Amino acid sequence: MDYNVTVIGGRLVARPELIADPAHPESARLLVEVKSQFPRKRHDLVPVIQLEYDVTEPLDTGELVWVVGTLQRRFNSKTGHGRLEVVASYVAPQSQL
Repeated sequence: MDYNVTVIGGRLVARPELIADPAHPESARLLVEVKSQFPRKRHDLVPVIQLEYDVTEPLDTGELVWVVGTLQRRFNSKTGHGRLEVVASYVAPQSQL
């Protein structure tokens, strides 16, 4: 059985960028920094797409957030390159949990 669930907790490194998508008019692109200590100290930047971004409660740079979603690979038709990103079903500031 396959199972695709991703949960990350980290800090927003930039303000969410609204995406012009007719299928999901309230979409936003977020960039979340996730720090880890094992097996070595590192900082990863994780691209996140939130399909239903709530503009009435905007997130801000530096805010700690939890993200729940699925990991997907998106391809650029011009370059042929792909990248992994999280398509979020739930994003919340850690202060609200």
